[in-house]
Amino acid sequence: MRGGGHMPIDDAANINSTGVLISSTNLNLLKLSDDHQTLSIGAGNRWDDVYEYLDGTVWTVAGARQSTVGVAGYLLGGGMSFYSYEYGFGSTNGNVRAFECVLANGGIVTATATNDYSDLFWALQGGGNSLCIVTRFDMKTIYAPATMLGSPFYGSGEETMEKWIDGVYEYVMEGGSDPKGTMIPVARFNPDLQAPEYSATLFYNGNNTRPALFNDWLGDSLVPADNSSSLMPITLGQYSKLVRPAFEKGGESYGYRQSFHLVPIKANKEALHIVHDTYFDGVRSMLSNVTDVVTGIAWNPVTAEFLAASNKGIGCPQGPEELPVFWAEQTLAWMDAEDDAIIETFIKTVNENITAQLEAIDALSGFYYLNDAGTGQPVFETYPPENLERLKEIRCKYDPDMVFTELMPGGFKIAHA
Repeated sequence: MRGGGHMPIDDAANINSTGVLISSTNLNLLKLSDDHQTLSIGAGNRWDDVYEYLDGTVWTVAGARQSTVGVAGYLLGGGMSFYSYEYGFGSTNGNVRAFECVLANGGIVTATATNDYSDLFWALQGGGNSLCIVTRFDMKTIYAPATMLGSPFYGSGEETMEKWIDGVYEYVMEGGSDPKGTMIPVARFNPDLQAPEYSATLFYNGNNTRPALFNDWLGDSLVPADNSSSLMPITLGQYSKLVRPAFEKGGESYGYRQSFHLVPIKANKEALHIVHDTYFDGVRSMLSNVTDVVTGIAWNPVTAEFLAASNKGIGCPQGPEELPVFWAEQTLAWMDAEDDAIIETFIKTVNENITAQLEAIDALSGFYYLNDAGTGQPVFETYPPENLERLKEIRCKYDPDMVFTELMPGGFKIAHA
């Protein structure tokens, strides 16, 4: 069953010749309630559809930061949005009001936090695709009359790297003081320089082009290459139109093979250096013969406030410990299938090295975020044991014959944890 097709896990968004691929593309409902408090979203939408629909209003929802991502997979994995530092995961803390579900027995039900299907509702906030097929999400809207965004680029070099890592660390420790701000710091390898280059996406929910929490990223420490010192007013609908062409046919990101790998680390500056240095040393030594490879790390600073917000209300299956962490997402994109084995060996070798070093300083964080995890990584195994047991019971209740485990095999499965 395919939503947006974003997850590069075997069979998560496709199937080989032994199966049937069902696309949700035509489940494209978008309807804002009369009181503007709820947006009903068909499971076949991508977030750019949602944001462009809401353009011209003062409302948004806790959707994906990358607008080409599909709605369904994002929400069923939890979802990390530009608003997560204030409201938590995209599907937790009341951000989703209801899931319309097709059960394994063919029944169609609506699950909410308070009705007879409240157990299913709880499980769908991060339980993935093991439970049912969700056809509609009713989401709580967020008042956002003015949003600001910037994408500063800082270049390369040792001094820039040191300031950048200092800034990343300080942000995860202090960013919760103003939860209306969000950032995505990225280090991307430049093959011409044989070194990483540094950038960030900075977002603010409010009419403030120079929020204090971004001072270090807008000239006080790191100086953007274009000398910009402020954010620009832009809606998520407008932003999605800017980034979409890169993923369409003929765009710079179109047609690549892709892989993710997640390294969850505690807020520890030495750990940031370990991940950074080991990864890019490995790129230089192991991927030099791979043509058209694009790789980097998005560091995803996750504040304690983000995780506390996710645990509010009825709670969520992830049950994350409310401490600052980084979800360092390694991304690789390459063109030639003949390079698959080289990429696979690189991921395995580099991350065995990273893991050994992080374990030696007790810097690994236990929780693996489903939407950023790679093939073979533990996800449900890192949820609290009592939550995993509850997920398994709910899966057995609603799908005793394992339709959504055995007949829909892709992605991370509760029963396999």
